[in-house]
Amino acid sequence: MKYASRLWMAVALVMAMALTLFGCGGGSGSSGSTTTTNLNTFVTDDLTLLYDQVWVDFYGIDLVKSDGTTVNLYKNAAGDHIDVRALNDGTNAIYRFMGSTPIPAGNYKGFTMVLGKTVTLYPKASTSPITATFPDELDTGTNQSLIKVDFAAPKTFTDGEGFPIDFNLKAWSIKAGNKIVWSIVKGDGTGLDDPNRHEQHGIEGEISELAGTAPTQTFTLLPKKADDDDRKVPVTTNDKTVVIAATNSDSPTLANGQKVEVVGSFDTTTKTFVAVLIRIRPATVVTEQGAHGLVTDAAADGTFKLGVREAFGFVPAARQITVTTTGDTMFYDGSGQAITLDSFVSSVKAATEPKAKIVGTYDKPSNTFAATRVMLDKTEAPLNVLVTGKVTEIHPTTDFSISLTGWEGFGGAANLGAKIVLKETTTYQDIDEKAMTKEAFFAALAAGKVVSARGQLAAGGVVNADVVRIRQNSSTDNSDNAEAFGVPESVSIGDGFFNLKLIKWRGFDSTFGSVVKVTFADGAKFFDKGNNSVGKADWLTLVNGDIKRSVSVEGKFTGGVFIAVRARQND
Repeated sequence: MKYASRLWMAVALVMAMALTLFGCGGGSGSSGSTTTTNLNTFVTDDLTLLYDQVWVDFYGIDLVKSDGTTVNLYKNAAGDHIDVRALNDGTNAIYRFMGSTPIPAGNYKGFTMVLGKTVTLYPKASTSPITATFPDELDTGTNQSLIKVDFAAPKTFTDGEGFPIDFNLKAWSIKAGNKIVWSIVKGDGTGLDDPNRHEQHGIEGEISELAGTAPTQTFTLLPKKADDDDRKVPVTTNDKTVVIAATNSDSPTLANGQKVEVVGSFDTTTKTFVAVLIRIRPATVVTEQGAHGLVTDAAADGTFKLGVREAFGFVPAARQITVTTTGDTMFYDGSGQAITLDSFVSSVKAATEPKAKIVGTYDKPSNTFAATRVMLDKTEAPLNVLVTGKVTEIHPTTDFSISLTGWEGFGGAANLGAKIVLKETTTYQDIDEKAMTKEAFFAALAAGKVVSARGQLAAGGVVNADVVRIRQNSSTDNSDNAEAFGVPESVSIGDGFFNLKLIKWRGFDSTFGSVVKVTFADGAKFFDKGNNSVGKADWLTLVNGDIKRSVSVEGKFTGGVFIAVRARQND
């Protein structure tokens, strides 16, 4: 599927009612005895070789009835920035879902669009944009243009029909005064029923009517803007859906009332928006800008270049922007798990064409984007996850089941059952992450004991494990019910403690970037980056000498202090 992610598109408009077979658009039909018809609206483009990018602001789309009255199909008061040139892969039309709306049955004579008056275009192979405007006679509102398109003949729509709007860029030209000679038509819908020709993009809203068992769930996404309050988006998740928590502290769980960003595409069979990524947002949502594109020149200081293919909240001043990060920037791998800056840089350098999504603030004069979150694209087909839980069932040599207490990379739920399936290549570890035999591992398993598994999530709550680890010496051992992962801020070798800047944590409340004091329990164990056992003073000396290397600690958090029973330099 063509991937053109735009986390954060203004809400596409979908009604919450039963949908019938998908129509391909083109031609006319009858709505039969129904009083309303459900219409799926898309935008696309006829290929142009003149431009690499054409950025257009979308504010509204309306159908015009034969009597001149209108029916709204899409509305976004803030404006949605779309590169319409990207809606063709060089051979075929690519369709971007704009909304699904119930419309009155009857005859329609055309449609109107409210677009931004100014269009930003990047000529072929150029790194600098030019701007052009729609003709002044189309002016409506502030820096907006009203586009009117008539059908060749009055048209009726069948229930569930697709309504593609073709920007027909190959027929565009720019005349004196940088005025656009435009062409926008009703598309013929070729390939509209092909799921591989639907663009992945993002929508924002609030979860309602959540149903199903994680990771396979359904919900209705209520739009975030008051002017879109009569439209809803039916969303489905599956075992390939990445879910990122609002903070890095808790295992992500979807719930009614949450503010979320959903990335996915319209499924022409189920008539739902199938999510590939869901980012749970804080209860108090702030306005964000963001972009997606190819990452290059990733440096150890956290700067990199992003070749922008999708943007929201801004139009880039150049095709490539400079991205800056700080110690408070959150980085995620392709499975939605928090990583360090060093891991991000290493991943980018190891990949052939690394792509990432960024969230933050763009400064146009300097063409610089200050990122608060950086999320690498998912590259593997199965979703790599980490699960922790209490053993509930054991089948020696083949698998065991757990009741979840923690998870990363997908939307789970406390006490949800997960089946851990073992492979010939599965690695077995004791509580100190030392290798052990499969026989010894199963001998150490017992009902109620906490274990963890890292591997690929499959349907039915199955994890095909790459690594399994014993996490408790006994089912009553609670000496390490908290974990923290981060980068050391300072080390006091003589006093035997260090300060840790948190990246992710479990078992206590905190915030990303907070600094916690880490001390050590009597008998604590220490491991270097090669997983070799070392003494406390030697370990603190190693950490002090490699202060940027991330560390992990396990233990208890009490009185504002983390008391570690195990401490490890990460490789």
